[in-house]
Amino acid sequence: MDYGRLIKVYGTDNEGREIVIRADKVPTIGNPEMDNICTSHVERQNLTMRMQMRRFTRLSNGLSKKAENHAAMVSIHFLNYNFVRRHQTLMTAPAVAAGVISKPMTLEELLDLFDEFRSDLYPVNRPLRYRPHSNRETYEPQAPLTPWYLDPESGGRCPPMDQRKPGIAYGDE
Repeated sequence: MDYGRLIKVYGTDNEGREIVIRADKVPTIGNPEMDNICTSHVERQNLTMRMQMRRFTRLSNGLSKKAENHAAMVSIHFLNYNFVRRHQTLMTAPAVAAGVISKPMTLEELLDLFDEFRSDLYPVNRPLRYRPHSNRETYEPQAPLTPWYLDPESGGRCPPMDQRKPGIAYGDE
């Protein structure tokens, strides 16, 4: 792997504002081409992640509560980005352009791959057949109560208890 860093050196101009004085290209691993060392690729990738994943947008409520969930979402994003999504400049998926796979995966293939991986890690412990609940109580639906003011024989808003009719909603109940 060839990897290099771009180290920016800051200073101040005549008006006291902070500016970049120079940018030093430093090879870190391997033998990178010095002309190709830049930050534009990683900045573009950061923008893509912020735009396509809700967890990276500013001022959002789409955060991950656990680091494991966050890492899983980032992995799924990059799997989709590199193996499924057809890029406009390449006219295919980056994994196909790099020769890793022969054709781009479909979203269904990606989900099947994810389900297969997840079933190995977290097997589902379900019984072979389900028993219905035997002691469930059933309730007969009741007709809605009629308000006292719609029934002329209801006896008024607050009649004595021995004169009340069933099925009438009185004002004091």
